[in-house]
Amino acid sequence: MRAIFLLNLGLALFSIPIASSRHTISTDREGGDAEDHAATSEGCIVSRMSRWDMARTGKEISFSTNPLDNFEAPRVELLNSTTGEQWEFDGISEDGRQAVMIGFYRDPSFAFLGTGNLRFYLEFSFPNGSRYSIVDYAEESIIDICTGRGTRGTWTGAGRTYTFEVSDSMSNAKVTMNSPEVSGTITLESIAPPRYADNSIWPSPNASTMPIPYFHWVEPIPAANSKLDIILNGKPVSWSGIGGHERLWGAFNWYTCVHAMTAIRFRAGSYAVSLVEFNSNIYKNLTVSSVILVQGGDVVFKTRRVQSSETEDYMELFKIYSSKGVTTSALSDKVTGLELILRSPGRDLTWKFSLRHLNIGFEHRFSQGMGSTGYSGVANGGLVGTGQNYGPAFSEVMMFPKKSLLFTQNYIG
Repeated sequence: MRAIFLLNLGLALFSIPIASSRHTISTDREGGDAEDHAATSEGCIVSRMSRWDMARTGKEISFSTNPLDNFEAPRVELLNSTTGEQWEFDGISEDGRQAVMIGFYRDPSFAFLGTGNLRFYLEFSFPNGSRYSIVDYAEESIIDICTGRGTRGTWTGAGRTYTFEVSDSMSNAKVTMNSPEVSGTITLESIAPPRYADNSIWPSPNASTMPIPYFHWVEPIPAANSKLDIILNGKPVSWSGIGGHERLWGAFNWYTCVHAMTAIRFRAGSYAVSLVEFNSNIYKNLTVSSVILVQGGDVVFKTRRVQSSETEDYMELFKIYSSKGVTTSALSDKVTGLELILRSPGRDLTWKFSLRHLNIGFEHRFSQGMGSTGYSGVANGGLVGTGQNYGPAFSEVMMFPKKSLLFTQNYIG
């Protein structure tokens, strides 16, 4: 989900999957300064970016934090040396043993390697624990935002096309892939309303997109019924399960803004949950959490509060360490699952859910035993005093080291 990522973090160059395919898509353009990215065509707003497009040094760029701007529209036009943004999609099979993580990036973090600013990333985990990843550096990305038709983003290069489509209402999405390594589609049918970083429900003129300083996050599809039908490295794969979609953009890179993150997405019976917790790397004691619980499409609980209260809704999140779940062998945090308790004292209601890890969807090693691991698994629970509910689950546990040879902070005061 946040493979932010991490899928979302754009750290694919440093991951060590079981099998992988990486390509730099060639272009005749040698680079230079870009001027106008956005244009209007047949009632649509079109944003074009080539792999080397950057703002001139000292040139002001457009950086949107407006809560009423289209969630799918580019929030950074043009890129400069510190900014970047991501469109993330994920899916977990119904049995919790397979996962797919997909990212579309406009991000200059690794341009110094000669790859450019446009990336497509996919990582897939099989039931036997093996994983396959693809990193393509695209020649061009085009994003069309058309009222009544939704948003379509296309990352292209020689013999490769990757596309995402999201409806105006953000009620459904589709990712289509066509390359020698992977072809097929992933579809999402939302079962939860779009939400902001401050847990407001879309649309809201007073909402915030910023959970921690200089870092922006919204969730167009907090939870969805997903269907995957692809051919990956010559192997047909098809399943249904849960999935989601989020958007991230920042004034500075992840390592500058974020110290740690925990994320959860699951469906259990008629319930669906999305939770994210960010720890700031700029303000060391700042941790911001948000969770939404949906039942049958209706929001029945949401809060950002983690402190106990006799009157206000709040949440409790615990890591589980046991022999009953799968965990990382490479990183120091050997968490095997999570427990989430949602308390509503004013209504005298409590929901309790447990997540158990069954497989590793992706993993990125940083240093000092730290990194990012995304797990697929199963969840069970519900309203205390009623029957148990079951379904597929995703979780991610991530922490950056204090010092790193891989990352540098790019904060400009």
